[in-house]
Amino acid sequence: MRRLLSILLWPIKALLLIVALAALFAWVWSYPHPGSVGWTRWWISSDRADGRDLACGWMNGRIVIGRWWWTFSKDLLDEGRRQAGQHNPTWTWNYEARTRWWMDPPPGSSWGPFRQDKLDSAKPDLDQGRRILSFPAWLVALLFGCWPAGSVALLIRRRRLRRFTGIGCCNKCGYDLRATPSPGGALLPICPECGAANPASV
Repeated sequence: MRRLLSILLWPIKALLLIVALAALFAWVWSYPHPGSVGWTRWWISSDRADGRDLACGWMNGRIVIGRWWWTFSKDLLDEGRRQAGQHNPTWTWNYEARTRWWMDPPPGSSWGPFRQDKLDSAKPDLDQGRRILSFPAWLVALLFGCWPAGSVALLIRRRRLRRFTGIGCCNKCGYDLRATPSPGGALLPICPECGAANPASV
């Protein structure tokens, strides 16, 4: 059961490793090529017009995630309908290869490597707000890549130890512990090179 669970975890580790590599690529790519992708949608009813905007950007080694919303009503209902008329009634995708104002949140509202910007404005005719979060791309690569990279390193080490044990070498330093050159002969109980005990000699 444990071996089956270990095998089933490898696709998850592979996916996390792909995300980590993509974050490393975004870290390098974002300096000379800033840009953003976003999705926009509007809903229109008899007394209001609602807009939603989701976006993800990259600039100067950082990844930015943002969310905006608008609700037009009463005297500004015509303006909301005008803005809604410029978009499709479904989620619309857009890409821009340039820096946007929201991609660099003010450093005053930061916590460690994270930066945020938020707005809540409730007026009789217009209810709007935004949430923006910025963080370095290397942090994403570190968080998503530690587990799969550690698992690969551990797998390589286990195979190396298994190979050393199979040919009669020390598990710690690889010193040849065979007392005689003949295969299947006795092994030294203590490694003369590093002093580690050899459990295979028992």
